[in-house]
Amino acid sequence: MSKKLHKTHDSFVKELLSYKESAVEFIKHAVPPEIHQKFDFDNITYLPGTYTTKELNEYISDIVLKIPVDGTAGDVTVSILIEHKSRIDHFTCLQLLTYMVNGYEQQRKQKEKLSIIIPVIYYHGKGRWKYRPLKELFQKIPEGFEQYIPSFSIDFFDVHRLSIHQIYGMAEAKLRAALIAQKSLHDHLVAKKDFVQVINALEPSIFGNFLHSYFVYLSNLAKFDQDYIIDITNQLTTDMKTKSMTFIDQFRAEGRQEGSLQSRYEFARKLLLRNMPLEDIYELTDLSMEEVKKLAADMA
Repeated sequence: MSKKLHKTHDSFVKELLSYKESAVEFIKHAVPPEIHQKFDFDNITYLPGTYTTKELNEYISDIVLKIPVDGTAGDVTVSILIEHKSRIDHFTCLQLLTYMVNGYEQQRKQKEKLSIIIPVIYYHGKGRWKYRPLKELFQKIPEGFEQYIPSFSIDFFDVHRLSIHQIYGMAEAKLRAALIAQKSLHDHLVAKKDFVQVINALEPSIFGNFLHSYFVYLSNLAKFDQDYIIDITNQLTTDMKTKSMTFIDQFRAEGRQEGSLQSRYEFARKLLLRNMPLEDIYELTDLSMEEVKKLAADMA
């Protein structure tokens, strides 16, 4: 995976989990019920940039959320450290250990009561990943020496292990949309109609910014090329299509950059084959309406 695509995944996941409702829904599916049922989600707060180092900050989302524990009058809190991975990394345990040490050190410096740090791995890369704790990275451990190796639990959220029905059963629409995209990226289980369904399920009056980010994310994934996005866009409800016009404007710019009149005609033909309205083709290609109508008539 290229560094550019890796950053694309990181940026999208960071934005997704910046919505509290998405973060809460994610935690409820990533952390065991016997633990998250004790959380006071109404008082969740973000601790951005808290546990990472300058050297590693470029490569990770660094999502940390602080949550009070019910029944403790706010005296006990936990910090949920979400480490996003779009590819398998067997040394993630070392990374998490570094963040946890930094986290506890920050709490000490700020003279806070220690807050338990729960590390969560959010993984949607290609292939199955069996997480390996630190002790399993050693080729051989002499008898009696294992006690010196740090040991801690993590919660592993693997998109591969979710069925489509499980994803559709999630209450939060933005998280559903994100997981559908990430699951289909590698195993091709989701048809185009599923993307149209999850996008139309988003509330346009609230999630317009996320919708644009979602389209940008899809366009940066290997199999979601321009034709694919156009097909999806053309099947959206009127409200959702209106909200996505900023993204469609990018296609307009792309059409202009095609350079020659011939290339604009080729772009228009693709749109006509996908039954795009003539008015939209006129806007996207910089052809005149007369040219678009003549091209449509010739193709018919």
